[in-house]
Amino acid sequence: MKILIITSKNSGSIHPFIKEQVDQISTQFDISFDFFFINKKGILGYIKEGFRLRKQIKENKDKYSLIHAHYGLSGLVACFQFTLKKIVTFHGSDINYPPHRIISQIVVFLSNYSIFVSEQLKEKVIKKRSSVIPCGINLENKIHSKEDARKKLGWKNDEHKILFSSSFNRLEKDPELAKSIVESLRKKYPTVELIELSGYSRQEVNLLMCACDMLLLTSKREGSPQVIKEALYFKLPIVSTNVGVIEDILRGTDHTFICESEKETLVQASIKLLEEGGRIVNNGNIELYDNSKLASQIFLVYQEIVRS
Repeated sequence: MKILIITSKNSGSIHPFIKEQVDQISTQFDISFDFFFINKKGILGYIKEGFRLRKQIKENKDKYSLIHAHYGLSGLVACFQFTLKKIVTFHGSDINYPPHRIISQIVVFLSNYSIFVSEQLKEKVIKKRSSVIPCGINLENKIHSKEDARKKLGWKNDEHKILFSSSFNRLEKDPELAKSIVESLRKKYPTVELIELSGYSRQEVNLLMCACDMLLLTSKREGSPQVIKEALYFKLPIVSTNVGVIEDILRGTDHTFICESEKETLVQASIKLLEEGGRIVNNGNIELYDNSKLASQIFLVYQEIVRS
């Protein structure tokens, strides 16, 4: 079986969680993958990419078993061709953002199967054949001690480091609120620094998760955020706004605060974590996001659609 993955590459690289999902499936099962990268922006750009996809499919008529598109707009591109069956995974920004939700609803109707990364997303659209399968993480990544990780990064043990959940140019992540929170924290912790999570390799991200004092997520909207799952795996304390299914992911865990999007509340939660120090002790829910188990679920979907 050969699957064509359709996803955006507008940021310059494929989303790591998509690459890791594909790698895990190909490791466990006799499946190979090709990628069709969307490089244009805007609705008109995606339409042009749809015609480019039609041409590629026509030239490789018998090469692929089906298409798996990630995000609603990529699913729209997949719907420009009618030769191959289509599975679309919806990750959150495609359904939580109202203008994109309209497009995503059309894609749900035109595709053969929909995967939602959370039940919350699934409830926001009219469904056909679908299931909820969150994106997973690798539970075999090495966990370093905080001291060892800081030594590798050249950080001092008495410095306060807060990891921001994403790049500062992602406005939906509300980086300005995060920066404002850290400015307030400097009154009590003069050396506190907000680390932008952008441009790092997988190994470097792992070190940051182990070395920082806490993760700060100030997003206006989320689906089932990978950064929260990864912080939970590496036992990095978390302060987050109450968006997406973060409450479900962190249920029952210690050293985590889920707050309304109000600066002073987030500041006080951050101070409490920094004063306590330490790491998450109970991260038992992390087994739900084991990439190897979730890869098996996606493989069953592939089999079902190919045979239908």
